[in-house]
Amino acid sequence: MKILEILQRLLNEDGGEGSNPRNPDAYPDQDDWGFDDAWTWDEWKIYYDTLNNKYGETFAKKRFLKYWEVVQAGTGVIGDDGMDPNWFKKKEMWNGKQDRPYTRLEYESVLKYWEFSRKQDEQFKKPTGVSDKLIQFLKKEELFVPCVYDDAKGTPCIRKDYTACCLKGKTPKGIATIGYGTVYYPDGSKVKPTDKGISQDVALKYLKNSLNGIAKKLLEKYPKLNQNQLDGLASLCYNVGMAGCTTKAPNLSAAIKKDPNPKTNSKIKPNWLDFANAKRRQKEYEIYSNANYA
Repeated sequence: MKILEILQRLLNEDGGEGSNPRNPDAYPDQDDWGFDDAWTWDEWKIYYDTLNNKYGETFAKKRFLKYWEVVQAGTGVIGDDGMDPNWFKKKEMWNGKQDRPYTRLEYESVLKYWEFSRKQDEQFKKPTGVSDKLIQFLKKEELFVPCVYDDAKGTPCIRKDYTACCLKGKTPKGIATIGYGTVYYPDGSKVKPTDKGISQDVALKYLKNSLNGIAKKLLEKYPKLNQNQLDGLASLCYNVGMAGCTTKAPNLSAAIKKDPNPKTNSKIKPNWLDFANAKRRQKEYEIYSNANYA
């Protein structure tokens, strides 16, 4: 037993702060001995609110159930006398099968199940556009450049040497690009070497607009994609071009159209990783196949 817990118990038997339900670090009395009294049901509710205010809902529920279980297993002074099942039900701490409050371990198991279900729902919910997770991923992958630059000569931009990086009206050997890899503005016009620079906030808006435009086309072509599959494919298409990841990649396109699930369709991975820029392709495939945005 931890020293702090021992001290709390000693304080509890003396009617000190250790037994005060308004103290979030209190240890509830387990009997009617000493100068203090076992908590009433109203005091238990005060204790829960105190825990919740200081530590948050999840911690409050775990701690409350832990001590409630200890008291119930003790002398039974509290018992069910005055306890309100509806209160536990509203707090989602009621074991319906056993018709009693959850034990702490039961509740922790329920939390794990809820988290698993939430992730499953998130994974299989029909998407309408790219996720915020993908935006954050691409902010790291795509270089932000405040001016128009030549995507074929990105080295000075990587060094943030904007004197050498910015086109300033010069004709590029590659494609005129700005912000986070934007080559077309939201109105459909092409980025030109003579265009003015932009802020990071504006660049982010351009990025989101481009990605959601790609996402819309992908969902029309592959309606069975889930969120992470859409995100991974949208990132690939943003980097290689819409035609580059569809009509110019017939094997990948056919594989995804037949069955977008990489766990049941072994043809997706090799065709995906066949693109250049292997390191980024691997990251995108991790998003597509495992919802891993790291």
